[in-house]
Amino acid sequence: MIRVTIIKMLLALIIKYDYKVEQMNIIIIFLEAHLKEKIWMQQSLRFEQKESNETFLICCLNKTLYELKQTSWEWYATLKVYLIFIDYQRIEIDHSMFIHDNDIIIVIYVNDLLILESNIFNIQALKLQFAEHFQMKDLDSIEWYLEMHITRNRAEWTLWINQSIYIKRVIELLSMSNCSSTKTSMHYRCQLKKNIYWKSKKWVEYQVISEEIKSYQSIIETLMWIVSQTWSDIVYAVSKCSRYSMNSTLDHDLAVK
Repeated sequence: MIRVTIIKMLLALIIKYDYKVEQMNIIIIFLEAHLKEKIWMQQSLRFEQKESNETFLICCLNKTLYELKQTSWEWYATLKVYLIFIDYQRIEIDHSMFIHDNDIIIVIYVNDLLILESNIFNIQALKLQFAEHFQMKDLDSIEWYLEMHITRNRAEWTLWINQSIYIKRVIELLSMSNCSSTKTSMHYRCQLKKNIYWKSKKWVEYQVISEEIKSYQSIIETLMWIVSQTWSDIVYAVSKCSRYSMNSTLDHDLAVK
């Protein structure tokens, strides 16, 4: 997965060198990758087949499936082999980037490809190459990438990124659409403590049920993604709340929201 700092560096290069940026999406990527190991799995419910002695059969996977541990790596390996075959070199600073001798840069994020080049004809030729080998969807010029809305004004050499739509969607999922806003990300009197209580002359940590912990961790993960992309001004509040992600309380839930 490409690092956020690399993405921002590329966006800066787009403005500095006036690169054209096209986006492509590879359809059903995990069916494009082949497994090196032999993996057996149970048959899907309601699609079971039996032998003559009523014994259930098991399946041997020929290709990767979602939620398989090897899936993402096998897909990356498949795409890497193809890019090297068409004379692209992997950039060692970030293995999600490949570059050609004609200065085309390809950025990989799972099944999303960004193509950077100053010559649109080179980009179109590369798109045709990909379409011959994979099932592709052409998304044209970049507008949305990793939950960021990208607005570019080539005449003024400017580029703007924002996550307002993504943030609104997160707020709706947390049922906070009608909540009042605040001037700061965390109240200066907010004091967060460990989830502990006094028992038998010593402090004992109370363990919250796993579902509540997962919910809290999910919110922290979402906020960290927003921090890394666009809203760095909430980094203190998020980092403070993240300290309690292994055993949160109601106070922590209120603080993180």
